[in-house]
Amino acid sequence: MVIQIASDTSRYRKVVRTLLWVYSKSFVQIVTIKLRKLVRSPVTGTEGNRPSKTIKIQNKQFTMYFRPALLAIAIATGSIGFDTQAQNVMSPAEFLGYELGERFTRHHAIVDYFEHVSDSSPRVDIRHYGMTNEGRPLVTAVVSSAENLQNLEAIRSNHLRVAGMEDGAPTGNAMAVVWLSYGVHGNESSSSEAAMKTLYELASGGSEEVSGWLENTVIIVDPCLNPDGRDRYVNWFNGQVGRFPNDEKFSREHSEPWPGGRTNHYYFDLNRDWAWGTQKETVARIQAYNEWMPHIHVDFHEQGINDPYYFAPAAEPYHDLITEGQKKIEQIVGDNNAQYFDANDWLYFRRERFDLLYPGYGDTWPTFNGAIGMTYEQAGGGRGGVRVMNDEDQLLTLTDRINHHHTAGLSTVEAAFKNRDLIVQEFATYYSTASEGVGPWSSYVIRRTGNEDNADALRALLELQGIDYEFATSVREVDGFVYRSGGSGEYRVEVGDLVVHSAQPKSRLLTALLEPVTAVSDSVTYDITAWSLPYAYDLAGVATNDRVESTSGSPEMPVQSVEEDAYGYLLSWNGIADARVLSNLLANDVRVRTAKEAFQIDGTMYDRGTVVVTSADNAHLGGSLNQIVRAAAEINSQPVVSILSGSVDAGKDLGSGSVVYLKAPSVMIIAGSSISSYATGELWNYFDNQVGYPVTLVDSDDIESVNLGDFDVIILPSGSYSGILHDEYMSQVTAWIRRGGKLIALESAARFLDGVSGFRVKRKSPADPDSTTGGRLDRYEDRFRDRVSENVTGALFRVRVDSSHPLAFGYEDSYVTLKRSTNTLEYLTRGWNVAVVEEDRPVSGFMGHKAGERVRESLLWGHETLGSGDVVYFADSPIYRGFWHSGMLALANAVFLVGQ
Repeated sequence: MVIQIASDTSRYRKVVRTLLWVYSKSFVQIVTIKLRKLVRSPVTGTEGNRPSKTIKIQNKQFTMYFRPALLAIAIATGSIGFDTQAQNVMSPAEFLGYELGERFTRHHAIVDYFEHVSDSSPRVDIRHYGMTNEGRPLVTAVVSSAENLQNLEAIRSNHLRVAGMEDGAPTGNAMAVVWLSYGVHGNESSSSEAAMKTLYELASGGSEEVSGWLENTVIIVDPCLNPDGRDRYVNWFNGQVGRFPNDEKFSREHSEPWPGGRTNHYYFDLNRDWAWGTQKETVARIQAYNEWMPHIHVDFHEQGINDPYYFAPAAEPYHDLITEGQKKIEQIVGDNNAQYFDANDWLYFRRERFDLLYPGYGDTWPTFNGAIGMTYEQAGGGRGGVRVMNDEDQLLTLTDRINHHHTAGLSTVEAAFKNRDLIVQEFATYYSTASEGVGPWSSYVIRRTGNEDNADALRALLELQGIDYEFATSVREVDGFVYRSGGSGEYRVEVGDLVVHSAQPKSRLLTALLEPVTAVSDSVTYDITAWSLPYAYDLAGVATNDRVESTSGSPEMPVQSVEEDAYGYLLSWNGIADARVLSNLLANDVRVRTAKEAFQIDGTMYDRGTVVVTSADNAHLGGSLNQIVRAAAEINSQPVVSILSGSVDAGKDLGSGSVVYLKAPSVMIIAGSSISSYATGELWNYFDNQVGYPVTLVDSDDIESVNLGDFDVIILPSGSYSGILHDEYMSQVTAWIRRGGKLIALESAARFLDGVSGFRVKRKSPADPDSTTGGRLDRYEDRFRDRVSENVTGALFRVRVDSSHPLAFGYEDSYVTLKRSTNTLEYLTRGWNVAVVEEDRPVSGFMGHKAGERVRESLLWGHETLGSGDVVYFADSPIYRGFWHSGMLALANAVFLVGQ
């Protein structure tokens, strides 16, 4: 029996020898000696609580586990040595008390197992990199040889030097770095189970082949990217399954309740968030990822119960920034996987369904960061359970699913090891070419003044992504693609504008995110096809090849003083940060007003929507008004202007009826079954984390028991409402609106109101199909492409905006929106068509050739009055996935300003 010494320093050897002598008298076999600074509870394994003792020697604590045996004989025969490479790691079954595949493991137990392996093996070092919204830890295990782990920081720094992300030239032989990510979708739950099996094999030392891999490879294992979603699924499933798991797919254990375990706490799909970083888990993961920048990244998923396994190569379209070298290595890894799946007679498919275009995935985002990014998909998902009979009368078990992911993971590590020279060389080439700049433009210039809120939000995203930016130092005219006009033209660069030069290590990533027009090589795609960040943040700018002088030093912005004896205070209204200031003021019982018309004071113009706080309105706060306003502005980094009089130079005085009082609204959001969990999560996250304003989420099953009079605003997320808002109940809702309530309906909820008594909104009807014979001569194999020809696949459209309407305060007369379907609305015949799409061609992205008529002359934002109340329509989500930043102010306008 070999003793593992947790510390490799020789000064503890004498202590260990002493312990061996003491315990040799107890006729026991020492299984593990661990150096511990903290006392830990005995591990519960298949044998129950294993006997242990903790002894404190020289302020160090040693925990020993032992089974009946004669240690003295072992010592005498020389079977005990001091081999620090030896492994003494419990298998997952020994640690958990059940075989993997028998049941699902809660997240805390997965983390405990990873901690155990890290404590027990010199090949593993666990890292905590963040916490979820519900307080669960996010961890990775770094796996390599013991010698490599001792020099891990030097290895990491050398690796980053290859990418130009640390100063100096790389030295020695660079190692292959592989990152394995499991469980980004919480109900695709076999992957985190497979992570434990894979970690055990890498750490336990049972294979010379694996030991060889670790000499030249660093493997990073993230067992669960979405712990909150996983535990939502696992806790539900464990509560439904009986003593004998039921393989009938219609059994309740195969039918998750709303909202399911796929998403995180705020019902966000974390596999769409890599490029945007809207969620807490994503931010922490990107920061951890950027510390390593691996050569290979695998994102483990599950799909429907009838699908075989999927692995790379990916399907078309590939983004045109992906290199031929990346495609070549992806093919090599895929072929290696295929050999193992063939040997086991496992079905699989490649080059279908999962493309590499949208940058927010766990395969594309790493690809734009120089990795070989790949998605692996196993049959199962929320319907898989522990065992299920699929539609082909084949039994799918959790054990099967674990084994497939485990095999694919180890095969990927093997392929990386065998091809490490090619992989390292391609990685170096990827970044050496990036340092010269890639893509059609040498620089992207983004206007900062006039909309500092959105510009600062974009800066924060660039910093998170590791993209360098500077500030323009001179005024000049440049030629290029002008974002506002949507075409070539001349643009005036101002001092202080953001400048993102293409020539930097993250050149391909920044180009993918900032390029005005996405090149789409194939119309059949898995997600949206346009996302350019200047449009997403509603910022003016230009993509240019002209030289733009810039510096990394930020120009000083003017600081406004807040006078204590002021008549009042003015705060801008042109971004979501301003809505946060308003929310903060309302939470502190500050009475506020908003200007419906622009005005001028001391030579400065203030736009519609400007928030006005007067001392006269806030006498109830005594002398604390100044402190509250100052704090609200400082917390949100917003300017505030003190005024000494209510009179203006131009426009209406501040006591005019055009400067209206804003009541703090009580807001209800309907949630629950038949409502989109994604749409609900967007709103929940928006109010919690973007605006900081309290709202009440009411389950759709409980809506009829709610006293509508307790609320000023009701928001209907996208969903199916025919069973919720039936005719009898809608009469109550309509009466509530007529008494002064405000209804905000988004996407399919807005379309639902077509035909409901009292509402004037109408769906835009599809055009008649082109037909001369009444029959169809289309080919069956083209059915998917024919369907796409009638749709919009997440494209950007220019919108005309009525900026005089409160729903559009803070906007200019033109806006770019993200449309994801041809489910459109007609212009309102009564009310205000505040934002409309007039064109039938997108600014960027794919639109089917038959879809233009549905999109052209359609309503995007609308408002009508009903009695004393208001109804606001959003044809598309203005806050899609939390990254369409430019629409956030419109939703704040709908909640706080419309109808006041």
